[in-house]
Amino acid sequence: MAMTKELPGIVFLAALVLAPAVEAGDSHPREGVEAAAISAAPFGATVQELLAWADQHNPELGAARHETNAAAARVEPAGALADPSFRIELQGIDRNNPNLLPNKVGSTKYTLFQTLPLWGKRDLRREVAEAELNQAKGKNASSVAEVHAQIKTAFAMYYQAQRKIKLNNEILQLMHDLERVAQTRYTHGLVPQQDLIKAQLEQTALQSELIALEAEQHHALTRLNLALNRPSYAALVEPRELRPLPAVLDAVVLEQRILAASPLLAIQGAQVDAAEKNQQLTEKNRYPDLTLGISPIQRGNRLDSWDAMFEINIPLQQDSRRAREREAASLLAASKARQQALANQVQAAFRESLEGLGDASKQAHLLKNTLLPQSELALQSALIGYQSGKVDFATLLEAQRQIKKARLTHLQAEVDQELRLTEIERLLGEEL
Repeated sequence: MAMTKELPGIVFLAALVLAPAVEAGDSHPREGVEAAAISAAPFGATVQELLAWADQHNPELGAARHETNAAAARVEPAGALADPSFRIELQGIDRNNPNLLPNKVGSTKYTLFQTLPLWGKRDLRREVAEAELNQAKGKNASSVAEVHAQIKTAFAMYYQAQRKIKLNNEILQLMHDLERVAQTRYTHGLVPQQDLIKAQLEQTALQSELIALEAEQHHALTRLNLALNRPSYAALVEPRELRPLPAVLDAVVLEQRILAASPLLAIQGAQVDAAEKNQQLTEKNRYPDLTLGISPIQRGNRLDSWDAMFEINIPLQQDSRRAREREAASLLAASKARQQALANQVQAAFRESLEGLGDASKQAHLLKNTLLPQSELALQSALIGYQSGKVDFATLLEAQRQIKKARLTHLQAEVDQELRLTEIERLLGEEL
């Protein structure tokens, strides 16, 4: 009589433990209870919380912002005139009674002169600085995308480790209840002692696996804190969920967005622009710069006369100049070649990640809607069969292992979706 009361309870327990795996949009047990508990947690329940924290506190991102500000500050002085120069010349100093006061010498010449770069050199220098600013902006965006990708990846690994532990504990609880069922049946002489031993062995294996899973969870937490640039021992609340996938991903449109907005391509494009402007500036150095000056001359206590000065530099070092022009041309060609190579790499990485995302999505859908319900039914059928004596304990264990394997595979597919989506967002430089 105790046996007949125990087994329906076990069937109900299996349904309670395993049913959440097949509900639409929910692959985790007791999600509602956990979500209510975690919602009050201060930090780390979702990846968005971690990204927001990193944007404010990550020193690497702060350094990238400061470098961008520094590059912006270089634009204005790059195109500005050099500071003018001032010179004083004392002439006719009395050798017997030397005096350096301007009105005590024969004459004093004051010269103020200014160098004027011609032929558009100032504009080109400003444009080179603006291209370097665009590089800094691209590096800043790339740093944000890279740090965000590291955090998203580490969060997914931490989430996976947590869910593995939960699943292991649920299966361990189920095996504990099955052991009591086997004990009851063994007491009534309905099954051999081997069933009881198998249940105990399975629990020992699960407990051993739990130790490895807890170590995996610790490593995942350490990696996540490293990505956040926090102490490795810093605590985070239990992750609540992975991000939902975008409803629609148009491959053609998304690829065009990546080619237009990718931080990596933006950096390389700015490098090409800077190399082009620098080549033009190098060619402009064939032409001389102009220096103008004016000189009032003092004799005694009055300005006696004025001089004017006109000066140009003479670019006679042709071999040196041509070598610099060849250098600028080669750097431009190298930048363009790297730009094309990088564009090909980005396109290939995008296509690979998009295909991987599609495969993971298909697998997750298949597992949730087909394999998980089938595995649940197989376990419930095995439980009922074991109650009636039609199924041995080994078959029941196999059904339990199959449902565990199916749920682990489904979890891996969910994590793979997140990793592939993260890679696409890293290439794009923004959230989808």
